[in-house]
Amino acid sequence: GTDPMQCSESPYNTRFPHTPGSITDPDYSIEVGVQTFADCISQAGCSSPQDMDKLKLAWQGYNYGNGYIGWALQRGGYTEANALQFSQEQAASHGWSSYGDPEYVPHVMRYYSGGSCLLVCLEISRLYRLQWGSLETVAVRSSGAGMDLTAG
Repeated sequence: GTDPMQCSESPYNTRFPHTPGSITDPDYSIEVGVQTFADCISQAGCSSPQDMDKLKLAWQGYNYGNGYIGWALQRGGYTEANALQFSQEQAASHGWSSYGDPEYVPHVMRYYSGGSCLLVCLEISRLYRLQWGSLETVAVRSSGAGMDLTAG
């Protein structure tokens, strides 16, 4: 689609309406998505790509929007139970049948293998100057169906 990062409602989207699916430029969607995720990493207090507890909090925050991270931190951080609770509370308060994906973290985690998450975090840190050690990204290639990141 035209909004692969599903970031139309992100505050970093300054070119399109803040309604679901309004971004019509895939490259711009990726730009907004990376900015949004970098902000989630920062809000979650993630200091290392190996800090899985904080990365899980950042991932769920990316899915739910900017209110979840602070809410979850007041409750000890991300858990599957509080992700479900937040979803139910938000759906009820808005009169919706559902809110976000309370199983977003397990869905993301099934793609984690041997550092692929590390490479994504390294690229985000390079783009937004988050300092996580001495590793640096060597190459980024997009095939249109995904992104290959190479770190040295």
